[in-house]
Amino acid sequence: VWGGQPLIHAEEFIAMVQQYPVCIAWLNGHTHINTITAHTKKDGVGGFWEITTASCVDFPQQQQLVELVDNRDGTLSIFVTSLDHAASPTWTPGDLSQSGLASLSRELAANAWLNEPALRAGSALDRNVELLMPAPIDLGAITDAAIEAEQMKARAQLLAHGGAA
Repeated sequence: VWGGQPLIHAEEFIAMVQQYPVCIAWLNGHTHINTITAHTKKDGVGGFWEITTASCVDFPQQQQLVELVDNRDGTLSIFVTSLDHAASPTWTPGDLSQSGLASLSRELAANAWLNEPALRAGSALDRNVELLMPAPIDLGAITDAAIEAEQMKARAQLLAHGGAA
């Protein structure tokens, strides 16, 4: 129990998520290494991908872009791409501009004294990958009009609750 709330551990969370066949990915972060893990169901049919992004203060200070693509053959591709920020990896002493401080941050992260920073990027299988899986629903049945209608419904609900559309 933390803050009066029961903790849900990863094993419990994974078992719960696997009850929903339309869940294709669990995106999480704030760990210290990039990892991608397949979670298959015990019967071998279905499952989901766990995509973990390292903390943005740790080397390599990358973000991950996740894109979903309907391959039009009953499969989905999840493309995961690691992105560097635009700051130079080498800091110019005295440069306290926004990009200068970002460069200093990159340099300090790459020179962490506690462990090997390069390991935090994960393996080549944990970044810049295509994760292929069977589509959990018939994506061909989803029309642009249906997507637009759902977006309009969601916007109306948000506005009704005082949110910005």
